[in-house]
Amino acid sequence: MVSQRRKFHSILSASWLLSSILLWYILLLCSCLVDYCYATDTLKQGEWINDNGHTLVSSGKTFELGFFTPINSSSRFVGIWYHKWDEQTVVWVANRDNPVHNGSNGTFGIAENGSLQVLDRTTRYVYWSSTSVEISSSTNRTVKLMDSGNLVLWDDQLGRSPWESFQNPTDTFLPGMKMDESLTLTSWIGDGDPRSGNFTLRQDQEGEGYYVIFKNKAIQYWRNRMSGNFLSSDEMSITIANLLSNLTSHVHVCVPSTNIYRRCAQEITSNKRLVMNYTGELQYWDEDNRNWSLTWSEPENNCSIYNFCGKFGSCNMNNRPFVCKCLPGFNPTKPKNWDSGVFLDGCTSTSTSDESDKFLSLKMMKVSSPDPGFNVKNEDECEQKCLDNSPCQAYSYEAAQESQQRIAGTDKCWIWTSELNNLQEEYTNGGRNLSVRVAKSVIGSTARICKPCGTYIIPYPLRTEPNCGDPMYSSFYCNDSTGQVSFKTSNGTYRVVSLDPTKRKFVILLKHARYDKNSTGIDPKLNNSLPINATRWFTVDSGNNSSEIKDGVEISWKAPLEPSCNSSKDCRDWPNSICNVTIDHGEKRCLCTENFQWADSNCTKEGNFAQPLEEPSKGKMSLTLIVMIPLIVVFVLTSAIVCIYLWRRKMAQRQENQRKRALRALDSEKHVKDLIDSGEFTEEDKKDIDVPFFDLESILAATNNFSDANKLGEGGYGPVYKGTFSGGQQIALKRLSCVSQQGLQEFKNEVVLIAKLQHRNLVRLRGYCLRGDEKILLYEYMPNKSLDSFIFGEHAFGLGNACQNHFGSSSWACLSSS
Repeated sequence: MVSQRRKFHSILSASWLLSSILLWYILLLCSCLVDYCYATDTLKQGEWINDNGHTLVSSGKTFELGFFTPINSSSRFVGIWYHKWDEQTVVWVANRDNPVHNGSNGTFGIAENGSLQVLDRTTRYVYWSSTSVEISSSTNRTVKLMDSGNLVLWDDQLGRSPWESFQNPTDTFLPGMKMDESLTLTSWIGDGDPRSGNFTLRQDQEGEGYYVIFKNKAIQYWRNRMSGNFLSSDEMSITIANLLSNLTSHVHVCVPSTNIYRRCAQEITSNKRLVMNYTGELQYWDEDNRNWSLTWSEPENNCSIYNFCGKFGSCNMNNRPFVCKCLPGFNPTKPKNWDSGVFLDGCTSTSTSDESDKFLSLKMMKVSSPDPGFNVKNEDECEQKCLDNSPCQAYSYEAAQESQQRIAGTDKCWIWTSELNNLQEEYTNGGRNLSVRVAKSVIGSTARICKPCGTYIIPYPLRTEPNCGDPMYSSFYCNDSTGQVSFKTSNGTYRVVSLDPTKRKFVILLKHARYDKNSTGIDPKLNNSLPINATRWFTVDSGNNSSEIKDGVEISWKAPLEPSCNSSKDCRDWPNSICNVTIDHGEKRCLCTENFQWADSNCTKEGNFAQPLEEPSKGKMSLTLIVMIPLIVVFVLTSAIVCIYLWRRKMAQRQENQRKRALRALDSEKHVKDLIDSGEFTEEDKKDIDVPFFDLESILAATNNFSDANKLGEGGYGPVYKGTFSGGQQIALKRLSCVSQQGLQEFKNEVVLIAKLQHRNLVRLRGYCLRGDEKILLYEYMPNKSLDSFIFGEHAFGLGNACQNHFGSSSWACLSSS
């Protein structure tokens, strides 16, 4: 019984084990079937991938194709990305410039005409179609996603591929692709936006090995190497160059086991990619345990951007933040743009070229391609070739190799007859010596001015070598091999990144560890006895990848004293100066001669110079003040005395004139009275009366021989007439009656009284006439009547209704109402 029971349990256990194995086998088979049904790498004509999660997956499960939505977007695109990575990395997009709107029924597959299409299943609107595909009604076309990431459309009837994604890339270059003149990488427009952006990479017209990035399809943004053989350096690593030339792959013809393809390519499974980024950088990414590592990118910095500082502008990243500066003898073409950090317009020369030009020697320079080179005997011949060619901007000389036997005429010379572009200093990747043509005045015309150091003009009084400048400014050093200026203090030597002679300022950089809190604010320990002082501190951004922080210190130098000297020969470089002893210190200096003053390191004629920034010499200024102050005081006192004298004289003259006029009036009045009283008032006496004399003929013509029509009235003195002279002037005439005893007295009173009285309401006496017994007075005529007509009524009598005797028989007052 027990043995039967054990036998039953054994059979039951074996059955359970067999059932479990069978169940696991069925589950594994179903999983394989599901994977086969829903994870295929191939679509036949008539098969479609809908926007519902269905995808194509390459056979090695490296890449996946389907619909996706970028970050921060609601639009749908068909693309290829790495399969089952934590971070979706898209390498190709079909409908990048025409996304499927959210909610549409998007689908992807082979259309009836044989092309690949992304369309709307409902409306049949085509969002994208593969270009340059031969139209075919063949039903033997398939599309396959390879493990290389290449999407291949195959035509079994043609026996070849009419289209593949490797020949129509978007922004990513994968191993197995080959860059040629027909291939272009175009960046995305932004992070998470696959639309065509501003930057494109293509092969240059120079051919294989020459690549260029364009901005906005026209502006050169970066080049890996210059054309010609002047600069043989290549800014692209050999790994990237081999990738673009397809030297890392082994593509060959093969025959698969199935009838789908007659030709195939060996799969490239290395996870590397080259991306034309939307920032303008060409980036090389390498995979490490499904994490991407950026191992190379260009342009590396602003100076790597083609012609970043414009024509005749030099770029140096070591001088950050003063990356760009114009070559000596040049100024920014558009200063406002330059100040705002836009240097594309470059620099313009401040002088014209002639045979007296000099050459500025620059070291380790990168520059645009020159004219075709030629052989010369020596550098002097190369320099002269440039001087003889007026458009020549610069030359570069290269002596024959020492290992070769020197043969006359084997040295090499290059010249530039066009603008100098793409200039970069301290170019360590094969930089060349460059001699730039500048006006003689740019470099300096005196022996005491130090020679230029690279692109820096060393102004007086700065000293970079023993026999130039001023000894008080000898803390500077020039590195002739790099053309860079340094500033030495007791705490170290610091790089000069900017030097402005017009403002008498320069900037140095202090380096310290980025994360060392105790090292911030390094003191360069300037010597207080020197004529320099720090005016400003600031922090320079060295980039996120730098392990250092740089502090900038702006330092100004004081205007120098007159140059020291031992004899007049030492003052030859400073015209209008002589070697003499200063008053305050008793040392010999080149003091300016009379009518000249020391300003801006020169003896300048007084009145022809700008206000100096500082006093040129304490001793000389003290002497000037001692002499000038008394002279100024004397001048002011003398001027005051002269002014008072002239004022008093003028006042005295005015009083004298008034007294004379009064005397003349009294004399005239007395003379007239005497004449009348004596009865000898004749025509000859008219010169003693200060009113005009009229001849009798003109009065007769004006009054029509004293006609009654012109008569205005008559009084005890005689009649009054209206007269009109030939010029149209109207006048009132009083004619003394020859029988009136009162008339003579009235005539005397009116001549004396009316001539003396002047008032705007009194009629003016215009003149008189004497001829024999005729005695006539001429008054101004008032057509609007006089004031008496308004006071005494319309019948009041006056001169032209303008005069009335209000003071008895001896006085007449004529008041005007006009």
